[in-house]
Amino acid sequence: MSGSRNIDPQSPAKRSVSSAFSPDPAVCARCHRGGGGCCRRGKDEAGWAFGLSRVELETLAAASSLDPKRFATPLPPGEALPPEAESLAPALASSLLRGGRWRLRADHSGACVFLGAAGCRLPRPARPLFCRLYPFLFGAGGVLLVVASSECLAWRRARGHPRALMRLLGTTRAELRALYQRLVALAG
Repeated sequence: MSGSRNIDPQSPAKRSVSSAFSPDPAVCARCHRGGGGCCRRGKDEAGWAFGLSRVELETLAAASSLDPKRFATPLPPGEALPPEAESLAPALASSLLRGGRWRLRADHSGACVFLGAAGCRLPRPARPLFCRLYPFLFGAGGVLLVVASSECLAWRRARGHPRALMRLLGTTRAELRALYQRLVALAG
């Protein structure tokens, strides 16, 4: 993770920048076609990935018509997130490390098994909650944060403005909060 920014809803600069963007459902697919993207793990990230709850595992199995063992693997006991992830979003970090969790498999290049040429092959409602949240996180006190990543095409197009990024990705603060609350509830 490269860093994060707090979202200041009162910032006039963020309001004017965000109004210039319309949702672009293909922005993530274009990013991945370029060889980067959040659905790929780098060599230094090969040992960890966000977890999946049993409910998410069942949803993925139904949407893909695959046995979970074909697309997921159990998280090793005691697997830790990078320290910067834990400091950015302690509630998220703790939700990912409770027992009985799985993670998505990656292919030999580090790409998620569901990543195709046009982006994620899963319908949006079936995708893991963390996938639907990223690049947003919630920090201490429920503060909405955005992961600052120069590798993310959407982040670059939005010039790092969180409201513009939400608009570009076709999401809202309310939707993100609901996804996060569901993620934490499922992790319990």
